[in-house]
Amino acid sequence: MNEELEREALAWHNDASAFLADTCLVDLLSPYGRVVFTGSYAYGCMLGGDIDCYVVADDPPSRERALGAVEDLAASKKWNGIMLFDWEQFSASLDKGFPSAYYVGLKQPYRSFRWTVDCWFLTEEQCAAYTHEWIVEGMHGASLEAVLHLKDAKRSGLIKGSGFSIYTAVIRDGVVDIDAYETWWQTVWRERQHAGSWE
Repeated sequence: MNEELEREALAWHNDASAFLADTCLVDLLSPYGRVVFTGSYAYGCMLGGDIDCYVVADDPPSRERALGAVEDLAASKKWNGIMLFDWEQFSASLDKGFPSAYYVGLKQPYRSFRWTVDCWFLTEEQCAAYTHEWIVEGMHGASLEAVLHLKDAKRSGLIKGSGFSIYTAVIRDGVVDIDAYETWWQTVWRERQHAGSWE
């Protein structure tokens, strides 16, 4: 099972790279900041067509960069869905863990799947705060196997939570199976949410 999931993750990653190249996403976003990939694409544990990235610059502000990017993305005619959210003025609830910044969500069918790209327009300071090197450093061997196992369980509806909660449970707290994760998510994770700390 673990080998199958690892092969699937590699296939998703390869498709994601091809999708990014075909849509010219980095070229379209680069005028608005340096593009930093994060999430499962960056960590090598994709089990679905979702890509996360930060568009990082200190000037101009998040709003101006996001609006300019939306205009260019629409003009490119490479996306059939473009969404803009203002999480700067209208902050999300604390348990969402979203940055205080503008978000652009993209949708586009590719190779029989409708892909989603989440783009956050961050400052350098925000990027540093939301970049988790400990995930990259910890995502190998038994930890990678456990993450893929739990993400597959989440995909099947057997457990709840986010990708980030799974990374935290496995890499920070040594959780490796569904039962242990369920207990951890109901207790440790909720206590951290209540305290405003997700690590």
